[in-house]
Amino acid sequence: MTTTSFGELLLKYMDRANARVDKLAEAAEVSRQTVISWKKDSFNPRNRGKVLACAKFLKLTEEETNLLLVAAGFAEEYVLNELAGNMLLDETDLFIQSEIKKRLSNLKTFS
Repeated sequence: MTTTSFGELLLKYMDRANARVDKLAEAAEVSRQTVISWKKDSFNPRNRGKVLACAKFLKLTEEETNLLLVAAGFAEEYVLNELAGNMLLDETDLFIQSEIKKRLSNLKTFS
């Protein structure tokens, strides 16, 4: 399995967003030189928050944010597997069912 480096991903996402180094540096609260070093794979961010700031500035999807975090050596931020999504829907369905029952019960009380 081929892995993409942090610098390669950052460059790709910056190009797509037409993001300037100085603007990304400002958003991540680092120097221009730091962003340039990241792009060149001289070193990765030492702070997870800097990666998340980059992801937010570049308007990355949850999946892209996870890829960037992992490439930098951090754990994923978002759970994207299908099972987790189904569990969330099931919990939502149960909540909705509960609310409907409460409201129907209240309607019967006022009838």
